[in-house]
Amino acid sequence: MKIFLNVKEVAERYGVDTCTVWRWRRDSNKGFPEPHRFGPQTLRWRIADLDAWDKQVKGDAA
Repeated sequence: MKIFLNVKEVAERYGVDTCTVWRWRRDSNKGFPEPHRFGPQTLRWRIADLDAWDKQVKGDAA
């Protein structure tokens, strides 16, 4: 079972381009989860953090 997703997998999860994921990360008002660093050029998002963000976004839209 996967715990972390790379940027391509995050983009696929939300149906967006990888550029959009990076833009969400830079936009502090969006509240998008910060990735975890596993090396100098390796960033991964924890699935649990993305799930929590999904719930938050759905709650804000209601």
